Amino acid sequence: MADFKLTVELLDKRICDVEEGASNIETYREFIHNSERYFDLPKTELDEVLDVDLNRYFNFLCGLWDK
Repeated sequence: MADFKLTVELLDKRICDVEEGASNIETYREFIHNSERYFDLPKTELDEVLDVDLNRYFNFLCGLWDK
C-alpha cells in the first residue's frame, strides 16, 4: 500500500486485515515486537510514540526484513 500510514489506532489490527494481499496474520504490534526481538533491538513503548515516528519505525523494520 503506497499511501499506507501506520497509526497507534492500527497497532492491534492484523496486518492481513488492513493491507490488501498481505498474508501476515500478526498484529502490527506483534510484528514490531517480534522484529525487535529478532534483530536484537530494544523494545519500544508503542503507545507513547507519535504516529509519524511509529510509521517511520515500522518502515525501518520492514526494510530490515527486506535485506
